[in-house]
Amino acid sequence: MKKSWVGRSSEAIAHVLIWGFCAFPVWRDLDVRIEGLEHVPSRGPVVIAARHYHNFYDGAILLTRLRYPVHLLVALDWTRTPLQRRLLETMCYVARWPGVLRADAWNIGRGQYDGRSAYQLSEASACLRRALATAVDVLRSGDILVVFPEAYPNIDPDATPKTAPDEFLPFELGFAKIAQMAERDGHARVAILPAGFTYAPKQPGQRRQQVTLRLGEPITLADYPDRQRLAATIEQQVKKLSLTPAACQRGRRPDG
Repeated sequence: MKKSWVGRSSEAIAHVLIWGFCAFPVWRDLDVRIEGLEHVPSRGPVVIAARHYHNFYDGAILLTRLRYPVHLLVALDWTRTPLQRRLLETMCYVARWPGVLRADAWNIGRGQYDGRSAYQLSEASACLRRALATAVDVLRSGDILVVFPEAYPNIDPDATPKTAPDEFLPFELGFAKIAQMAERDGHARVAILPAGFTYAPKQPGQRRQQVTLRLGEPITLADYPDRQRLAATIEQQVKKLSLTPAACQRGRRPDG
């Protein structure tokens, strides 16, 4: 999908504006430490499969600390009004961010599509098709695509099925499917990186919260042709990368 000069310029402007919108609150609120940045390839398509802990900060950190450009796969169903929907869809279109509707049992069971969302459940399939096409286009352009395979964060102003601060949800297979689809052209070779977040509790008098982003070594589809095994491996690594140093020490066997 080739974009015109106007389209490319509009996308670049959108990314600059989004970067500026995210950079200030990250600088103001967080003390960010990054480990494993050398694992991100300097060029070529990359899927970052990340833990989803905070509804805003996770994406903002990845957008502002990784090589340009970064595209987020985002949920659209949280929008409540037609205006919110139009604004979010416009941003996603210009910035080439795939947008999906989380049409899972938890969301449906709480009546998300019965007057709560600006979307109808019947729109989920069409949204998914558009999102897959956009995600594949992003990767074939050699960009970075960030996916949160849990689909829900631990901290969210709306609602989340997570009931504990350190809870993880099972990883969905969507990120592996996107990588497979992107490689069908015979040219793209997608690197899949696990990413873990650790948010340290904010201490009294502390202005910024300490956050650690850990990036693991890249995995390719050639390493794990089976999507289930690939997703399970990435999930295991993301959990390990999200442990605090103290937890890592407790998990080690004593020498001897």
